[in-house]
Amino acid sequence: VLNFVGSGVTVTDAGGGVADVTVTTTGVWDTIRKTSDQAKTSDTTLAADSQAADEFALSNGSEYIACGLMSGVTGNRAHGIVIDDPIKGRDQADSDVIRQRSFEAYEDDLLTRLIPGGWVVFITTRWHEDDPAGRILPQGWNGESGDIKCRDGNVWRVLFAESARAGGPG
Repeated sequence: VLNFVGSGVTVTDAGGGVADVTVTTTGVWDTIRKTSDQAKTSDTTLAADSQAADEFALSNGSEYIACGLMSGVTGNRAHGIVIDDPIKGRDQADSDVIRQRSFEAYEDDLLTRLIPGGWVVFITTRWHEDDPAGRILPQGWNGESGDIKCRDGNVWRVLFAESARAGGPG
């Protein structure tokens, strides 16, 4: 956010509301506040009226919004979207309904908020082959990293880091 002057960034996770992303967002907010207080590494500071950890602005015109994946982000546009663990654990992964709702929230709610030319980052543990990442990755994807043409028609830069626990889909 510090380096994306005038940009909006939306961060989301599997939760249904702001409380679920507060831990991650508070870390971002604290880092920006420390940088702002030091004023040595950046001229960018928190906007004077930004007090909420889940939604704030910077003096460079950038904005940060955090929300649960299924909490809705209508009314907000973003230059970038970070999706952190859209499926939270084995119970959600084993639910056809939650996998479907998570993917629909990604396609219908988040992508429609993305400004043309914007970017999306998925940070995810692969709990199921039919999770949101699995629906984007090409059929038969076997864990390779690199620029990969995916089922959504886009080329994604995929970075696969194998889990210490073997046996999962990736």
